[in-house]
Amino acid sequence: MILEHNSISQFRKQLLPKLYAMQSFFIRKVVDAHLYDHFGVPDMMELSNHSLSSFKRKFKEIYGERPAAYIKKEKLKKAVELLLSSGENVNKICFDSDFNSQAHFSRSFKNEFGLSISEFRMNHLVR
Repeated sequence: MILEHNSISQFRKQLLPKLYAMQSFFIRKVVDAHLYDHFGVPDMMELSNHSLSSFKRKFKEIYGERPAAYIKKEKLKKAVELLLSSGENVNKICFDSDFNSQAHFSRSFKNEFGLSISEFRMNHLVR
């Protein structure tokens, strides 16, 4: 009986880290695949087959910040890449970066980088 209990205990010690790694991998895949697809946290939670609280907790363990904050930062990174690499207008970049409104995009950009979008572009023009 003791031998069986030790075997089960050992099995759990080996299995649980593998299961956790698989969950983390799956959450990363869901987030990476749908970051710019108009998917919110509830959609990602559902796709990863977690409750909202479980998804948020695991997300923070993986990425080090809340889902909404991480998603916004990633969208802003994409916007910066587009601002630097294309001559597209701000409205197109806003929607290509998956922001729902230009006002929200502009406010988020200024809060994150301390510059308006036009100031950012002016400071980064190739001379």
